[in-house]
Amino acid sequence: MNQIKKEGLALIKVFIMTAVCMLPLLFVSPLIAEETDEIQTLREDAEKGHAWAQYDLGFMYKEGRGVEQSYEQAVYWYNKAAEQGFAEAQNNLGFMYKEGLGVEQSYKSAVYWYRKAAEQKLAEAQFNLGNMYFDGLGLAKNAEKAAEWYLKAADQGLAKAANKLGWMHHKGVGVRQNDEKAVYWHRKAAEQGNAEGQFNLGWLYYEGIGVKKDYKKAAEWFGKAAEQGLAEAQARLKELEDLIKKNRNPLLIIDKDGTLTGLTDKTKLKGKLVLPTEVKKIGENVFYDCKDLTEIDFSACTDLTEIGNGAFESCIGLTEVNLSASLTKIGDGAFYDCISLTKVDFPVSLTEIGQGAFESCTGLTEIDFSACIDISKIGDGAFNGCTDLSEIRLPATLTKIGEGSFADCTNLHTLVVDPANPVYCSKDNIIYTKNMNKLICAPGSLTQVSIPDTVIEIGGWAFYGCTGLPEVRLPASLIEIDNGAFESCTGLTEVNLPASLTKIGERAFLDCINLTKIDLSLCTSLTFIGPQAFKNISPDAQFTIPTEEVKKLLKDSAEAP
Repeated sequence: MNQIKKEGLALIKVFIMTAVCMLPLLFVSPLIAEETDEIQTLREDAEKGHAWAQYDLGFMYKEGRGVEQSYEQAVYWYNKAAEQGFAEAQNNLGFMYKEGLGVEQSYKSAVYWYRKAAEQKLAEAQFNLGNMYFDGLGLAKNAEKAAEWYLKAADQGLAKAANKLGWMHHKGVGVRQNDEKAVYWHRKAAEQGNAEGQFNLGWLYYEGIGVKKDYKKAAEWFGKAAEQGLAEAQARLKELEDLIKKNRNPLLIIDKDGTLTGLTDKTKLKGKLVLPTEVKKIGENVFYDCKDLTEIDFSACTDLTEIGNGAFESCIGLTEVNLSASLTKIGDGAFYDCISLTKVDFPVSLTEIGQGAFESCTGLTEIDFSACIDISKIGDGAFNGCTDLSEIRLPATLTKIGEGSFADCTNLHTLVVDPANPVYCSKDNIIYTKNMNKLICAPGSLTQVSIPDTVIEIGGWAFYGCTGLPEVRLPASLIEIDNGAFESCTGLTEVNLPASLTKIGERAFLDCINLTKIDLSLCTSLTFIGPQAFKNISPDAQFTIPTEEVKKLLKDSAEAP
């Protein structure tokens, strides 16, 4: 009998404990006296099984709106709606489990409900599930899976998911590192008003990561984030404003490293510009198309070492440039198409002039290398099309002259190299390699030429634009004619090619519009004729061809695009 009592008491205890544990999900508190008619109606609809009403009532309990706040009741009603497949309720129930509100904390249960909602394409749930993967809560940590769910949410326009993706692309976490995509996703978030996205986009502009460095745009996005109360944005905005105030010229934007990165208003830049001392580098395309800029004075820039690519491109009003004594590099196309520029004195420190740096500076009449003791490189086409240049004297330190460096300089008559140069030499105003095996370039005003028998190669664009040259005697030693070697030699009427020749490069005689006789009769060793090698020559041109193989080479060249 006692044994039966003990067993009965044990069962009662189990029942009581079970009831206590189930209480949060079973108990429904009576209406409080202050409940409005709307709440009472909502409760009635919820008790009838309407999922939307169950969700709304759960939300009311969670927030304490119209009812006394109760997380347990919120969980109860969210659970009712979630079981019916109501995605918003599933997501909110996941949150309650994650935070342990009204129910025992369970990351696995949170993941379960987040996934239910995420699979119904609820963006908020997709983001939350991504967070669980990212943090490794309730399942194995997996940044790649996190990125997949963030992407699903971001594609639906969820700003915070886009911001998270931007961070992951910048850091290379869960996705391949790609700063351009980081900019893309942070911009998506920022344009939707996400404060963190606005700050992050501002930071990318501030540092020049994935975009061109731009303090004006950085300040714009920092400002938007700061207006929303983001303390970090407020601090960075003040720092940026202080940095800009340090500039002597309010039109110039100079970063903390001394790089001139941009202009606040290009239209206000007129006349002479004196650059301040703190400028150490001029960034790419900073002064591009500043048509009213007439003079640049670098004299105060004692630490300036580099002028970036395209920095002064198409500054058509620029007439004078006083380069800094500390300058070592002039970038590609730095002064391209500065048609009013007349003279450039290169400083003692200069080591390199980039490709096309002064290309199409048609007003340039004088360049002076006399002070240069360290210059080693002039890039391809550096002075191409400088039609008013008449004299160039190259220093002994020069070890690399790019193809077409002085091509189409139609008034150039003096082109010499310092005799002490170990790589190059000059003879009759034509530049050769020191051993006279390769002809590098000829002056554009040339009217006659006799190429030495030592030459085995004529370099790229060597005679480009020599419009007054009616004929050229090619030596029996010649093996290669490189790309564009005689391009636009409009006065050339006849060319006899030697038996030793094996290669005629692309565009070699392009636009030689008066070329009427091309004698290839000795060229039995010819193995290559490049595309457009004889394009746009005289329509009456006659070829003397030795073999069917050479005939085919000519045909293929003519048909090549």
